[in-house]
Parts: sequence; structure tokens; C-alpha cells
Amino acid sequence: MAKRPSLTRNALILSTFFFLTSNFASAVDPALLELGSPEAQSILGINVDEVKASPLGHYLLGRMQNEDPKLQKFIAATGFDPRRDVREVVVISNNAASHTGLVLARGVYDVRRILEAARAQRLQVSSYKRVDIIELPAGEAASSGGASNRGWVAFLDGSLAAVGDSESVKQAIDRRGQRNGVQAPIAAKAQELSARYHAWMASTVPADQLNKFAPQGGSPVRADFSQAIDQISGGVRFGQMVEFAGEAVTRSDKDATALADVLRFLSGMVRPQNGTPQAAFVTALLQNLQLKTEGPVVQVSGSVSSEDLQKLIETNKKRPRKQVGG
Repeated sequence: MAKRPSLTRNALILSTFFFLTSNFASAVDPALLELGSPEAQSILGINVDEVKASPLGHYLLGRMQNEDPKLQKFIAATGFDPRRDVREVVVISNNAASHTGLVLARGVYDVRRILEAARAQRLQVSSYKRVDIIELPAGEAASSGGASNRGWVAFLDGSLAAVGDSESVKQAIDRRGQRNGVQAPIAAKAQELSARYHAWMASTVPADQLNKFAPQGGSPVRADFSQAIDQISGGVRFGQMVEFAGEAVTRSDKDATALADVLRFLSGMVRPQNGTPQAAFVTALLQNLQLKTEGPVVQVSGSVSSEDLQKLIETNKKRPRKQVGG
């Protein structure tokens, strides 16, 4: 039996696109943080209102328009065009082990039409506390409770959608107007970062816990030093130059100095092959890389031109893809 195209999978892929291409620096909507869990440990945020002002955004939006006929079918079925209708996205998770979380997307939604498209895809449509819900098949969203905790897409109104496992979405609906959402200090960090960067993230999850979910066979140096990192945060600004910055809060000044030394050593070992766009990109990145410590904090920053990123994308686009199963 042929698989039906997934309405929600397309929406999540497009949301990920906006995380990579946004050009904005306005603080996160506090109303979104109020819907998150008081136990939230990680937040990733974007605001897509200014994506069209970014050179890289223009380029990637053009590619999406020219290369993705499935997008046009998605728009025709739902009346929802992520390039036009999404304004802000916030992803909130409690911890690295729970595999649960909440994606909040501020935008413009024709809810009735989207629900009709969901029914046409044979997805179950229901409601919870007068909020319209699309219930997802297993595997379409984070789940920690099997069939009893399947993924939900909820439309809190015509301008806000919530996606996640059913318990996380239920709790977000319950918290509306209660002002008991994401708590300090991570809420304050989110406000700070979102006012400075176009795409940002903050996490109070110790790096050794995050490291458990990294691919096997990683560097033992990385594993050793991840135990010394208590918090990480960072952001990206998109313009003619794509600027990035990040920081790691370690257990002590000594740990910060040691981590910075390891990062310098590893960056010095990079020897890209000359004459390729990849080499030009890596070389430009390393030339602009700055690394410093302030007490127990390691700070990394740098930049690369939007033009170099576009060349890199074009090069990867032209590479022949490996055939699967043949």
C-alpha cells in the first residue's frame, strides 16, 4: 500500500527551514514562554518576520519555490504557506531523557481548511477544552507514552499552533492565562538571546546528558570535557555576513581554560583540501573564529559570508545522491 504524504511531516520540515534561514532580532513573545513547562530546560527560538530581508533567506526561499512541487500541493490543500504565514517558532523541552517537548508556531492559520485537509489524509480530528486537535499517527511527533501519548497538533486560535506529544500539548492548553510557564533563569536567558540573535538556543541541561544522544564513537576528549559543562547557549544573525556566537558555562575557571585550549587545538588541526568551496568556507570560518574565557565561561564567536554559504549549498546540491536499496 502506498504511503499517504504526511501533512505534519511537511509542516515540521518547513519549520526547520525557518530555523536555519531567519533574519530577525526581536525578543521572543512572552506569551509563548508562558505556555511552556515550568520544568523547561532547553529552549530554541526563531522569529521569521524578517526572513525576506536576509540574503541567505532570499536564496533558500527561491530554491524552495523552484524545487519543491510538494510544497505547492501542501499549500493548495491547507491554504497555509509557511514562507508567508509563519511569524515565530519556539521549541521548548523539559530534559534530554524524556523525548517530549513542545513546538509553538505563531502565524496565520485557516484552521477550518487545515482540519479538512487533515481529515482527507485520514488523520483523526478532535478537540480538548474547545481547542481543535489533529491527532498524529505513531512516530509523527515526540512520544514517551506509546499509543496513549501520541502526537498532537493543536490550534489555540487562528494565530497560534502547538505541536508535540499529547501530554505536553494538553499541559500547554491548560496553562493558558495562568502565568506559570517557563521559569527563570532560562526564561530570562531566552529573552536576552532573542533580542540579540535571529536564531538562538539556551539550555541548562549539562552537556554530559546531551552527549548521551550524540552518535557513538565520538571524541573521548569531547566526552571528558562535556562533564564540565553545565549550560550552553548561543545564536546566529543573518545578513551579508552570517554571525554566530555561543558560550559554555563550566564548573570552574580551570575547566573553562582547559576547554578553550582543547577547542583551539582542534581548530588548528583542521586542514581543508584546497581549491574547493568547502575548503574556502572552512578557511573563512577559522580565520574569523574568536575564542576567549571569562571566569568559568567559554565564549566562541565568528562569521562567514552569506555568499560563501550559498556556494557551499550549491556545491552540495550538485553532488550525486546515493541510491537507497539499489
